[in-house]
Amino acid sequence: MKKKNVLRTLLLCLLATAGILTSGEPAENLNITGPYTHKNISIYLVHGKNAIDADKFLTLEEAMDAKKATVHETENVNQLTITNSSNFNIFIMSGDIVKGGKQDRVIQYNYIVPPGSKRMPVQSFCVESGRWEKRGSENQERFSSSREMIASKDLKMSVKKDKSQSQVWSKVAEMQGNLEKNLGAPVKGESASSLQLTLEHGKVKEAHQEYARALDNIMKDQKDVIGYSCVINGKINSAEVFASNVLFKKLWPKLLKSSIVEAVAASGAGGTYKAKTADEVKKFINDSEKAGTVAARDVNRRTKIVEKEAEDRLYYETRDADNKGQWINKSYLMK
Repeated sequence: MKKKNVLRTLLLCLLATAGILTSGEPAENLNITGPYTHKNISIYLVHGKNAIDADKFLTLEEAMDAKKATVHETENVNQLTITNSSNFNIFIMSGDIVKGGKQDRVIQYNYIVPPGSKRMPVQSFCVESGRWEKRGSENQERFSSSREMIASKDLKMSVKKDKSQSQVWSKVAEMQGNLEKNLGAPVKGESASSLQLTLEHGKVKEAHQEYARALDNIMKDQKDVIGYSCVINGKINSAEVFASNVLFKKLWPKLLKSSIVEAVAASGAGGTYKAKTADEVKKFINDSEKAGTVAARDVNRRTKIVEKEAEDRLYYETRDADNKGQWINKSYLMK
């Protein structure tokens, strides 16, 4: 027994040195409320303590809308650059879509972009095939906004796990097809392959707003919510947890829309579904953090991504190197 304890201590020390372990509230201490259900989607709120000062962070959407961030076209489909002209850190979330350039892109990893960063590289995939030129009056040298996020766990896995451009295109087309089938109308824009223009389409907006009206109020007067989980068609889909209530609230509308669009695209299955219990969702979160495979990579000087994988799920944790490896975001995904 003593030998096992020594080996365990050595392993923990090695993992800590590698930046894979860090302080933070254990998943079992989180409180889950819900379900809040509309049609084929159930939302669960994750309650916990703040671990960072999120007033020092802007989301990518906030920064671009305020002209404090410029995302530059590089003419490399899989890499863009970003300039941060603000006095704040910018938090980019994996799945954020940037509109414009020569093709709309989705950002592959979570990134922390420090103040004053100039043309910092960020990895990306194209979520629009065929176009490689200016679209309308847009600027092909830079991107105009980041108000949408990819939807569907299959598409997220193509970006985060498989890292395959062909699969990203395939899953975009699949989502467009499912939306058209379930909404009974075309949902493609001027550039037919663009996921961004599909998410902006009137029919998709109308469906989103109908779900959102039923779910928007669940965050009213909530002061300790740091994340959420969603169940679609009776199956646990995913969860996102943040180290700050402020950061989560900033991202909540974008995250909720992503889940709603996925639910609309999956609504053709029909039938009635039994919502999961809050305890079942908490077990999903706890078990995901205990997944067996562990890997870590520095995606820039500031940001470390820890990845874990089990047979049926994926887990990603984003760490801040300038804050003693403090986690910023935990992302959970059922395969």
